[in-house]
Amino acid sequence: MKEVPQTIAYFVSSHGLGHATRSVAIINEIHSGNKKFKFIIVSNLPDLFWTNNLQASVDFKNYQIRTDIGLVQTDSFHFDLDETVSLLEKYLEDPTNGLKNLFDFLLKNETCHVICDISPIGIQVAKLLQVKCTLVENFTWDWIYEPLIKKNKKLYAISKRLKNIYDSVDLRIQVKPFCELHPDGIQIEPIHRPFKKPPRVIKAQLGLDEGQNFVLVSTGGIEYQYKCLNNLRNSEQNFVICGHFPKMETNGNVVLLPMNSSLHFPDLVRASNQVVGKVGYGTMIECWAANKKMHGIFRDDFRESEVLKEFIIAEGFGSEITLDQFNSGDWINDLDQTELSVTKSKTNGNRIAAQEITEQISLGFGMPSNNEEP
Repeated sequence: MKEVPQTIAYFVSSHGLGHATRSVAIINEIHSGNKKFKFIIVSNLPDLFWTNNLQASVDFKNYQIRTDIGLVQTDSFHFDLDETVSLLEKYLEDPTNGLKNLFDFLLKNETCHVICDISPIGIQVAKLLQVKCTLVENFTWDWIYEPLIKKNKKLYAISKRLKNIYDSVDLRIQVKPFCELHPDGIQIEPIHRPFKKPPRVIKAQLGLDEGQNFVLVSTGGIEYQYKCLNNLRNSEQNFVICGHFPKMETNGNVVLLPMNSSLHFPDLVRASNQVVGKVGYGTMIECWAANKKMHGIFRDDFRESEVLKEFIIAEGFGSEITLDQFNSGDWINDLDQTELSVTKSKTNGNRIAAQEITEQISLGFGMPSNNEEP
């Protein structure tokens, strides 16, 4: 009897790191429930990200291509709308153009299911493979583009086309705080990576004593030139700055930490006394899970930001600073040093997501046996 297919293809947007961080949380949870599943991760994030974040026993391959147009960023806070529209038009002419090698690879590996966060390309590939597809989202690109139509009329047709693609999936998982309730979606709690090491260990690796506090500064996964470093160095507080630095470097009260550092970012969040920087889904939810304050920059031209701001205010764990304040360093002396009082336990939505996905797979193919070999 032929063995049941057990390879899951996971298409991950690299627009920031929030899509990838919740993807690893779901992959690890699926793996914990059934170690016979293998994964092909389709993204243009480096192997090191997945190796650092996935459990060592997860069997995965990283197929590196761009899976999403999203918005063409010029830096962490700005995007080029005309270039975005140009690339979207080329993509929608033939969404699977140039993907024959990927299709053949997924076919050869007997892919039984496709998961997308929030790549429309993956949904199209699933149709070609004739397998079911799960969409994991807190927003979709058609929703993001809607208010931008007044700036570029071509986005109207693009948004309608993308909405049809997203609406064609077999399972839609909406992760709180989601931006628009979908009638066919399953709504679950926020998803975040688990913590690994205690704060004292993280502080020691940063060269700090257990009793020393530090402020964590981050602008997410997109390169940004920090303009406030001199002001930080003149402060009495300690700062850990995450960015595209060649190596870890300590200069007085400032630690520069490269993006490819082996230090687990959720552990850095938990070890800090507060976080300052760009508000994206991943960083925000990891602050929420660790009960840490986040003083964040919200983007007026990015529709998701308003939803994230409402979540932070409702949950009571942060405040807003402007980009000008961030660049100047004016926020440094305004940081409230009091810690958050934990009012309720946090539930990670990755378990429900994994259960829903594996159930969807079982409906189509049956589940691979999880019995260990004698």
